Amino acid sequence: MLNTRRTIAILSTAISMACVLSAHADIIFSAASTTASAGSTGNSFEVDITNTGSSAVQIGGFVFEITTANSAVTFTDATTSTTTYDYIFDGNSFFGPDISASGSGQTFDATDIASTPSSYTTLVAGETLGLGEIFFDLASGASSGTVSFNLDNSSLSDGDGNPISIDSTNSGLITVSSVTPEPTSLLLAATGALALFGTSRRRLRQPART
Repeated sequence: MLNTRRTIAILSTAISMACVLSAHADIIFSAASTTASAGSTGNSFEVDITNTGSSAVQIGGFVFEITTANSAVTFTDATTSTTTYDYIFDGNSFFGPDISASGSGQTFDATDIASTPSSYTTLVAGETLGLGEIFFDLASGASSGTVSFNLDNSSLSDGDGNPISIDSTNSGLITVSSVTPEPTSLLLAATGALALFGTSRRRLRQPART
């Protein structure tokens, strides 16, 4: 009888653990890809959080850090004005609308917490919410191609400040396009070149004075 009870207890514990594991919330931080021209300013992309698990998670605060090794990119600002997904603390942001936590540079930090003490936003299973809109400038000498960056140094907490695990981060790419001269500029340049060529020919045809 004792062995039977022990077996039932072990099975019950195993089932409970399986239920907890199956209900685990998988949290992903991701940054969208974007395209910008060399020499441009005020470009932006969105950073989001997604719950790919089967259970809801309560988010009370976050910090994310964006880093790139490319000196042609300067991250300048972070705001709550996300456009693809609703901002996670919409109407309950402590630091917003500007959530920058560092100065401009190749490494940039942003942070926010729920404004009401011990409050949180519930991120349900399968849901995505915005963490911030990141702004950046590109140097005029930026080479055409793609620029990578990462979100590795980021953290998350619940309404009481307890840490929440971030399972993975997905960083987008900045595609740098070269600046193409406007047709008007090309036309003016061509007209100027033809005028100079015509003047040179007239000078060559003039007879020498005696």
